[in-house]
Amino acid sequence: EDQHELDYFWNGPNLMTGVSFMALMITAGVTPNADAVTFNGSNQNLTRTPASAGDRRKAAISVFVKRGATGSAQTIFAWGGGATNITQTELQFNSSNKITVQFGSTAFLVSTPTYTSTSQYYHIVMHADTNNATASLRCRVWVDGSEITAWDTDSRSSIVTGTDYAFNNTVAHYIGRGGDSAVRYFNGSMALMYVFDGVALSGLLPSTFSSAGTAQLYSGSYGAQGSFLNFSNSGSLGTDGSGNGNTWT
Repeated sequence: EDQHELDYFWNGPNLMTGVSFMALMITAGVTPNADAVTFNGSNQNLTRTPASAGDRRKAAISVFVKRGATGSAQTIFAWGGGATNITQTELQFNSSNKITVQFGSTAFLVSTPTYTSTSQYYHIVMHADTNNATASLRCRVWVDGSEITAWDTDSRSSIVTGTDYAFNNTVAHYIGRGGDSAVRYFNGSMALMYVFDGVALSGLLPSTFSSAGTAQLYSGSYGAQGSFLNFSNSGSLGTDGSGNGNTWT
């Protein structure tokens, strides 16, 4: 079982009301909520296989991550497996510490900026809308509230509209490891993991989750296969807090 890391930076009343609470992203070592899950980078992950398919053309995640090691490929989240463009999509750090969105075995997006801190949490939002007529809007990534616009590799024009991808399909989804096989394990901590099924970007802008360095609790729609993991239950780290009952193991 993954190590359950408790950093008690409580702000009780705000946690109860869902308003922003204490979680300074730019302060080294501060967890964005009272609980985070730490992955060892070698054999720990969470997984879930939806019982029925959701929206296979529109998906998103939001998560706070703190890296435990750099210089190796590490997957944050994977939809599906099989290493083909249609059956697998991953959000990861590559071995050069750049944020990468990979479809199958091909990196469609590789950021120009690098992310090497092991002392602070990065807030990452990824939104995919593969049916968008504008290629640059078919997949977008924000870090700490700012959209990545400088890419070493940008192949979003290769994302085919009208095609069902692995998002929210009845295949294994993974937090903290690669989708094609037991590889690219994440080394570090995650907190406040939101997974979305078919939710429009207008409700998922980074300001929904963070503002001026402070984490906030999301209160909108998740979609049928969406889930929220706050990792507060040490006996069942994958408990879904969205109300959907989409528990991860």
